[in-house]
Amino acid sequence: MKGFILAAGYGNRLRPLTDSIPKPLVSVWGRPMIENVILKLEGYGINKIGINLFHLGNKIENFIKTKKFNSEFKFFYEKRLLDTGGAIKNAKNFLIDDDFIVHNSDILTDFDLSSLVDFHLKNGNDVTLAVMERDSSRKLAFNDDMSFSGWTNLNKNISNGDISGKRLLSFTGIHIASPRIFDFIPEDDVFGIFDFYIKNVKNLKIFGYKVSPYYWFDIGSIEKLNEVR
Repeated sequence: MKGFILAAGYGNRLRPLTDSIPKPLVSVWGRPMIENVILKLEGYGINKIGINLFHLGNKIENFIKTKKFNSEFKFFYEKRLLDTGGAIKNAKNFLIDDDFIVHNSDILTDFDLSSLVDFHLKNGNDVTLAVMERDSSRKLAFNDDMSFSGWTNLNKNISNGDISGKRLLSFTGIHIASPRIFDFIPEDDVFGIFDFYIKNVKNLKIFGYKVSPYYWFDIGSIEKLNEVR
């Protein structure tokens, strides 16, 4: 299994800090965020890792090359932000031959990745979304059997897919996908991965897997970063 780390964003809510430092290199617990994610993936035996890059991407690539991790890395520079779905499509040639874990670079959590992988493989899922109970305006919707049915942003009062009467859970920022998703990938270069999954709920086997981590941190804002530090 491979890893794919999403590291291309501007980190707008962390400005002015991220004007000169890309968000994945912001330090938490004495290490840049992306180092924590890489070490976590390596700890589960994942040593082929792709990373999408845009804002100050050269600094991220230079850091990784300097650290000399125990992994092979492939960097995917974006000329414009492609959103999550577009980023995965852009890395198709790297990801096409194995299942892969997609991990946001701005989260820290301690839940057991091996249980997520086991669930994904044993059930023959095309996509397995790691979700949890936590306060969040953005929720993913699931049927009683935990098959994916939609998403909603409660603050903005927008949604996509079937959310009526569904079980609403928060996304952890981590999921697993099979190369089979590329059979249905759109021609568009820029698209959100959840909108893509919604359009293909009848084509792909997409399920949620509930986790209960001891900790889960998102450093999406200065306030949250200060809480973690």
